[in-house]
Amino acid sequence: MVYVEALTEAELRVVFYAANYRRTGRDLVSPTGDVGRMTQAISEAVNQIGLDLIGEVAALADCINATSNWTLLDQVFPDTKRWEDAGTATRIFRHTITQTPSFLTVHTLTQRWHAALSGGMTASRAVA
Repeated sequence: MVYVEALTEAELRVVFYAANYRRTGRDLVSPTGDVGRMTQAISEAVNQIGLDLIGEVAALADCINATSNWTLLDQVFPDTKRWEDAGTATRIFRHTITQTPSFLTVHTLTQRWHAALSGGMTASRAVA
């Protein structure tokens, strides 16, 4: 069983690339895409390729992105359209499965963060 929620963004993009996932039908008319079809594609690709190789290729993709090494990107992911489609599918999938924190959680964390940045108190002592 694949826990799709545990995959990083880079891993998801690699998986969608490997699965040659294309948005069709419900994917195109729904802002959340076809999560069932996406999850099935992820599971099948992970089972076929394996998490280890996916993780290694995702780490390489992160490195390529960080260094802007587009020549290497073209070598690892030669189908540019497919790579861009994989990125779109990743963003849609992440958006769909990610829950928005409550207003209170965001407000409290923001206050603590701003207090820590202002130097008024340490982050561990900052409270709402």
